[in-house]
Amino acid sequence: MVFLVVAGAFAFGADPDADPTTWPWVDFTADIRVADALGKTVGRGDESATADPSSCSFSLNNPVGDYTPRRAASQYYPHVKRGVPVWVLADVGDGYLDWYTGFVQTWAPRWDKSGKVPTILVTAKGMLHQLTQGAAGFKPPLYRAIAANLPVRWWPLEDGEKSFQGASGLSGGSPLESPGVVTPPYAAVNGPAGGGGKVVELVTGGAYTAPLVASGLNGSTTQWTVLIWYRLATLSTASLPTVRLATWWTSGDFESFFPGRFTVDVQGTDAGDVVYSDPAASFGSLTEFTPGQWHLVRVSARQVGTGCSASVWVDGVLQDSISESSVTLGRINDFRLGAETAAGGVTLPAVVDVQSCAVAHVEIHDVYDVEDRYPAGIAHVGETAVQRIQRLCNERGVRLTVEDGDSAILAEQGTKTLVELLRECEQADHGMLTDAGWFGLHYQPHSIRENAAVALSLLKSDLGEAPEPV
Repeated sequence: MVFLVVAGAFAFGADPDADPTTWPWVDFTADIRVADALGKTVGRGDESATADPSSCSFSLNNPVGDYTPRRAASQYYPHVKRGVPVWVLADVGDGYLDWYTGFVQTWAPRWDKSGKVPTILVTAKGMLHQLTQGAAGFKPPLYRAIAANLPVRWWPLEDGEKSFQGASGLSGGSPLESPGVVTPPYAAVNGPAGGGGKVVELVTGGAYTAPLVASGLNGSTTQWTVLIWYRLATLSTASLPTVRLATWWTSGDFESFFPGRFTVDVQGTDAGDVVYSDPAASFGSLTEFTPGQWHLVRVSARQVGTGCSASVWVDGVLQDSISESSVTLGRINDFRLGAETAAGGVTLPAVVDVQSCAVAHVEIHDVYDVEDRYPAGIAHVGETAVQRIQRLCNERGVRLTVEDGDSAILAEQGTKTLVELLRECEQADHGMLTDAGWFGLHYQPHSIRENAAVALSLLKSDLGEAPEPV
């Protein structure tokens, strides 16, 4: 007969964000009541579409009350409470193996059958249950991406319809304001899918609305990046209308046509949108993009020795770069969204053919290299189920193992809780998400479940005779 030998440990006072191998493990093996029931449940139950959170229960001798919750005399006080990590190992003759990892849910005081020995019944559940406790919904993907790499200036421009300024997305940040009494229409159109709100229009009905400006920004003098989301829709393609998205002025003299001044224009064409610099065209005409959709323009510049270089990206793809010698970059002092009556002596063309030009989530960074925002802005549409599960778990610091296999391509990510988002991936892919591994989760994509290796092969000679009616 093979006997089950069990060992275990608690991590009282563990930091949940730290590596479990660094947790302060306390061995409770000597207190395990092997005569009492020891059980666990893992995986998908009968007639269930998804796996339930795993669970485990066992009893410990508790002669001096060390495992009694809220008992001040306990050597583990005040850490005997809900959420304590527990690690159970089992040995059936081949050495100890991890049998269960989870988090304690209840410490229930009991007595043994004699009524003389105090015990404690411990029940634990896995990571899936832990993630549902007090879980708040994920913020929109673009907000999460920006929060992970904060700019020095950020204007989401998702203000309410009655707003008179574009509030900063940063605590204490200065707003974008209209220089006159007229303000642009806020909450006019739906913004990028990853943002989640309605945004402002710079052009509507063939005319510019009011501009938005910010002054005295005082950023880095050696490197900076500007990001602007825009959506252009045109009424006619005959005149190829051009829209001034933004202008910013620096304390340097980089930019040969108008030193210290940078602009980003968008031109409507019969094939798409073309993003370029000003009429003097520092960057020139760039790749055409699908009109009527949200696109992300990024301009990054930096001082390189006694000269400067700048590059422009659209939707995360590098479009063009320029460089000049014997110039200084300078900090961005003033920033403007929308029209100017005259731009460096060049009068802007009319926009009578433009139905709408909207902008959102303008960022200014004091660095040259910025993580690509485009996937987050389009709410990660086109990700596979495995990619989304891995990214979501990484964002929340959840340990995850994934079996290597193909998975379904997903639509836009919503703003639900982490577990709800993970379940959406699982259901769309027909995969299986379970508690497994070292205080984490495990995912098996549908391609692995449907093409599993043969575990048992049978020959015809292994089968009995077919039953016959009596």
